[in-house]
Amino acid sequence: MRALLVDPSRTAPVLVSLPEDMPINETLELAAALKSRVSMRPQAVVLNAAVPSRFAPGELQGLVHAPALHDSARVHEVWAAQSADAAKRLATLELPLVTVPRLHLPNYGRAAIESLAGHLRPLVERPR
Repeated sequence: MRALLVDPSRTAPVLVSLPEDMPINETLELAAALKSRVSMRPQAVVLNAAVPSRFAPGELQGLVHAPALHDSARVHEVWAAQSADAAKRLATLELPLVTVPRLHLPNYGRAAIESLAGHLRPLVERPR
């Protein structure tokens, strides 16, 4: 079984992390352990539930007249900053990085799954 798992022609580890400190740290540690303990190099890393920035500098200030909207937008930008920081930290692995956005949906049906699959498509279409 070990031979199958460490054979790069059959197995391609893909690391997945959330844009939060502990999952990022664990992903970086896992990449190092795969290399040092079993001589496996991950093929890619996925940043799951990433949040893109939606506001240009100064736009948040324009929302101060609507406190609830301003607070919501500010929280969004904090998540976006965490996602950007996570992407930078994962880039230190020097692996292809696939970013999957956080979907804000009441339920996950076929359309949501197809959207997520579209973001992951590069993982299965790229040559090894």
